[in-house]
Amino acid sequence: MPGGLAQTFDPQQPTAVQKSLGMPYPGIFERDERGRTPLFDAAEAGDMELVKKMIFSLAGTGLCPQRLGLLEITDSSGQTAADVAAQAGHEKIADLLRSEAVRMEYYE
Repeated sequence: MPGGLAQTFDPQQPTAVQKSLGMPYPGIFERDERGRTPLFDAAEAGDMELVKKMIFSLAGTGLCPQRLGLLEITDSSGQTAADVAAQAGHEKIADLLRSEAVRMEYYE
């Protein structure tokens, strides 16, 4: 997507802070002018492999799981990455994101 965060997203280059926090992907929580993270871009583009890499790279358990935090982010119009994926016709991605969020909430 032109101008999207996914273009600058380089999973091979974590920052020192991200490494210390156990976050292998730099910028994974950074938002663009619409309040969207790189997960939104990958979901909207239908890139299932990148979506999986992003969400499963984050801790899914503990007091405040990073994975759930990423999945629950809403953009400036109140949509989640799952909503954006569904609107773009990528139902499998939307289903994965929604089911993973429910699973994280259940085990939190």
